[in-house]
Amino acid sequence: MDTIASLLIDPLIKQHLQNHDDDNVDDFIHAYIKEMRLRKEKQEDTTLDLGNWAMTIADLFVAGTVTTATIIRWTMAYFLHSPDVQEKCFREIQENIGQNRLSMKDKTNLPYVEATFMEVLRRADIAHTAPTHRSP
Repeated sequence: MDTIASLLIDPLIKQHLQNHDDDNVDDFIHAYIKEMRLRKEKQEDTTLDLGNWAMTIADLFVAGTVTTATIIRWTMAYFLHSPDVQEKCFREIQENIGQNRLSMKDKTNLPYVEATFMEVLRRADIAHTAPTHRSP
C-alpha cells in the first residue's frame, strides 16, 4: 500500500491541490478538496482531511483494480470455454470500431459485447466475500 501511495496517490493529491478551482469540480478528488476547505472555513469538526482523503483514494483504487482484474480473468475463462462467443465479440468490435480507437462512446455500438460482459458479471464470482444481493 505504501508503494501505491508514494507512486500514485501522493503525486495525484499534490497535482489536484496545485490545480484546484472551486468553480471547476470535475472529479471526486476536487469535490473532496472543495468540501474539506468549506468545512475548514466554517471551522466545523470534520474527518475530511488529507489523511482520510489519501486512504479513501487508495481504497477506491485498490477496489477498482481488483474488481477489474477479476472480471477480465472470468471473461478470459468464459472465452476459453466458448470460442464462438469470443469470435462473435471480436467480429462485432472489428465491424463497428476496428482496432485503432477505443472510447466509451463506442459502447452503444457493441450490444453483443455488452451483453457478454453482463453475462460474465451475472455468472462470475466477482466479489466472493460480498453479501448476497437479491430483489426486495
